[in-house]
Amino acid sequence: MRCAFTGPRPKSLPFRFEQSDNHYKSLNDRLTDKIAQLCYEGYLDFYCGMAIGCDLLCGEIVVSLMPRYSDIKLHAVVPFKGQADTWARDDQIHYQHLLQQCATQICLHDHYKNEYYMERNRYLVDNCDILLAVCDPDKIPCRSGTGATVRYAQAKGKQIIFVPPIGT
Repeated sequence: MRCAFTGPRPKSLPFRFEQSDNHYKSLNDRLTDKIAQLCYEGYLDFYCGMAIGCDLLCGEIVVSLMPRYSDIKLHAVVPFKGQADTWARDDQIHYQHLLQQCATQICLHDHYKNEYYMERNRYLVDNCDILLAVCDPDKIPCRSGTGATVRYAQAKGKQIIFVPPIGT
């Protein structure tokens, strides 16, 4: 069984992915619990869009669970070659390290076009059995990649697990 991830980038969250922030720690813990539960239920393949923020966090969690669930695999779905070329150096290093941990690297295009991000998101949904969305189900954003991906998954009849970015 296959799971894909979607979620916002740091700028869209009030805690901006500051690892010292309690909201970040809570999100990390809740995502770890959900992904571990999926592993326990037999999900073996996890598809990550490799964007800064929730994508990379979920990918890191999958890698951290590999010693416990030896059959799981992380698959990178990259919209175009050089996706991380304009990122800050630390983010590029982080991206490359995670990319090296992936069982497969699926690159959809050789060059940049903005619409390739949505193509990547549709690929994630089309190739998963369940979507884990870092998103409040009562506040799905209208104008965001995460919101569009969730609506696409809903239209496709995919099961969605919602993990609100701010826990209760």
